Amino acid sequence: YKRLIEECNLTIEKVAHKIGKDRSTINNILRLLKLPSELQDSLKTNVISMGHARAILAIDDKSDQLNMLRKIRNEDLSVRKVEALIKKITSQQSEPGKASNPVQKNKFHLKVENTLRQNLGTQVNLIPRKKGGSIDIQFYSDEDLERLLELFEGIKQQMKKSKSSKLKNRFFTVILIPEHESSTKSYKIKTITLKIIGILIAIKLLALVILVLFNLDFIEKGLLYDSIVDENKVLKKQASKINEMAVDLQKLKNYRLMALESVKADQEINETETADDSVLVDILNQRDRMSVYLTAAEVFYETVPSLSPVENPIVSRGFELSTDEKSSHIGTDIVAKLGSPVKAAASGIVSFTGWTYNYGHTIIIEHADNYRTVYKHNQRTTVILGQRVKKGDIIAFVGNTGKITTGVHLHFELWSNSNPIDPAVFISELNQKVF
Repeated sequence: YKRLIEECNLTIEKVAHKIGKDRSTINNILRLLKLPSELQDSLKTNVISMGHARAILAIDDKSDQLNMLRKIRNEDLSVRKVEALIKKITSQQSEPGKASNPVQKNKFHLKVENTLRQNLGTQVNLIPRKKGGSIDIQFYSDEDLERLLELFEGIKQQMKKSKSSKLKNRFFTVILIPEHESSTKSYKIKTITLKIIGILIAIKLLALVILVLFNLDFIEKGLLYDSIVDENKVLKKQASKINEMAVDLQKLKNYRLMALESVKADQEINETETADDSVLVDILNQRDRMSVYLTAAEVFYETVPSLSPVENPIVSRGFELSTDEKSSHIGTDIVAKLGSPVKAAASGIVSFTGWTYNYGHTIIIEHADNYRTVYKHNQRTTVILGQRVKKGDIIAFVGNTGKITTGVHLHFELWSNSNPIDPAVFISELNQKVF
């Protein structure tokens, strides 16, 4: 401990903190270095104990210390007997004129003396007299004296704080003067009470703010949920129109065939037999209009994700949207045989194809009008990044890859403007075969 203090320039407090011992313990051990070498050797060889050594420290004269060591060895004195013997000797030395009639220490004196020793971490001798008395506090170095001074300064600061706290513990008087009464009413309120009330109000306001912020998160989720539900309703209407357009598309194809056959038949008629050429012109114009509409309808039909990615789909879990993100399922799980073809739900461009830890082989395709389809847990893929695919092209094969897979299936997602959509809105087959 002495080397730590001298070589590392540490105080007793820092040494005690670093090795996890009490400051008074360190100080008492350092004091043992002041003992004669014979005493230190006796301590090392367990001839005397640490208690004996600390008691001997109360003797100032080194020769008296050695005499006490011999007395301990010869008479095999216990620590308690040595302490009592040394107290008797020191009290006689401090008051030689009153040694024949000393004032005995009572239980209170001994308790105070012991408390001072523990708090100050040094030897303290309380000397009671008939009127008053004195306290002998020993120090063993300038540093030890400085430590005691700091302790007393700390006690002084504590007394000041205690005094200031008493001053703060004043009363405020609130006087109420009723309008139609002659007597007044007064109430005394402690300063500390007002502070407590203020703290409680601040805590309640803080709790209210936290509650509002917490509910705002749920409100935002609720609004988002409502907006997605409304958007799904709109998309369902659009899907219905798409189905109608598909029917119209087939009709237009039939009309175009009929028109072409009609034109061919008219071309076989001799010009002399066609009395009215306007009929043929009308037929040709109608054919051109049908062709333009048919082309636009075909393009629209190709870019809308309305084709089931797996033939004859069997849905194990459908689209489930909830305010609780953990219970939501923003896609459709389609069960199929391992290695079954996975087709593009619409024409588009591959924006991602690769492996993810949770979902295995994954493909993302960007479509027109900000639509996006996602295909997860594939066995393998057949497309590359940036590749253009057509509706119905085979892009992968059904698998069971990824950490969170639940078996052989395809997890299929449909997104619009960064919002998840129920795929069954556009693909009616996915809405009918849930088991």
